[in-house]
Amino acid sequence: MDEFCAITGVDAETSAMYMEMSGYDLDTAIQLFFSMNDGGGGGGEANISPSSSSTGWPHDWISLLFSPPSSGNSPLIPECWLHQGLQTSPPHGDNSADWSQLSLLQHKNGPCGVLAAYQGYLLTHLLQNHSLTPSYIPTVDDATAAVMRLLQTVASPSSAAASPTTIQCCAWTDSVGGVGGSVVTTPCDPDTLRALIPQYLAPGGVLLLLYSVIHTFGVETLQQQHAALLPLLYGSHTLCSSALMNILLTGEARESLSAYDDFGGAIPWNKSPASVGLLSGTEIELKMKIHDGFKFPTQEVYVLHGRDHFTTLLVLPPLSSAGAAHSQLMTMPMPMPAPLPFLDPVTATTPTATPTPPSGSSSSASANGLGPLSFVVVHFNGLPPAGPAITQVQCSTV
Repeated sequence: MDEFCAITGVDAETSAMYMEMSGYDLDTAIQLFFSMNDGGGGGGEANISPSSSSTGWPHDWISLLFSPPSSGNSPLIPECWLHQGLQTSPPHGDNSADWSQLSLLQHKNGPCGVLAAYQGYLLTHLLQNHSLTPSYIPTVDDATAAVMRLLQTVASPSSAAASPTTIQCCAWTDSVGGVGGSVVTTPCDPDTLRALIPQYLAPGGVLLLLYSVIHTFGVETLQQQHAALLPLLYGSHTLCSSALMNILLTGEARESLSAYDDFGGAIPWNKSPASVGLLSGTEIELKMKIHDGFKFPTQEVYVLHGRDHFTTLLVLPPLSSAGAAHSQLMTMPMPMPAPLPFLDPVTATTPTATPTPPSGSSSSASANGLGPLSFVVVHFNGLPPAGPAITQVQCSTV
């Protein structure tokens, strides 16, 4: 710590804090200090929140996420969030299976929505950098890029009416024994985040990501403009709400993922296509149409929603006798189709019109004279008992 004090000019107490946050790695601690205090991460000093609050949580704003415990014996923050990190690892330790190194193992029910969104941003990053292969092993830089992509989406809502915010990232004040305790929040750039990313990969990392999301979106914004949507986690298993999934995938807090409002009016998608899409079984079970904006992302990576669980789906470029042409189609920007007419949830009236498929989609293959397509989807499910599992399916259009 003496060397850290000599280099930075801080006192012993501040030195101890940065050394703890960096896992007692001197180089990381120094980089973190200057990123936070010397103009890095968008400028400004780190905000170290008080370690106690009137609610019993380490910080009052945690109530934006969790409901108060139902009994005095219940933990303030559920174990499913405290024990979950973002480190990818093969299911059952199998390093040889295709895509195994991209698997995210989920220990308990609860964080699946945040994990699926993070995995989606990781896959889109790898696709756009042409490094995604069945045997690829993600690096620390890949994890950093995935978290930054997610936070950039939260900070830059697609709606023209919303103003961008400064990306914020959180870290445990005590990186050794402080998981679930007080955090430091700071404006964030890739260098700052990379110094902190080991905490995100370790147990409790998914909680840090969630903290970073609500600070980037804005604690006061949630409290003052979206109080009816709080807390963002619900039920005994603290599942991710639709409002939280909207924030993660679009940067906007909206109660529903539907294409229609409560009165049957179509909700416009006045924004760029989502980076990570979303498909839901509620379209069949509840006759609730998910907005088309989620169905045509910039890369064919989707969060899959099934009742109380979220998983991740990767669609690989199609292969056929005209493989090169098909691959080119799949990477073209995809225009957004017009939303379907309202599907009555009671009578399940059949829509009278169908949107025109985008030129890059599988269903437009015949119109482009390319014939049937053959493509592969890879499904990632990290939660027992059905998981952890990776399922690869060969699909064909007719």
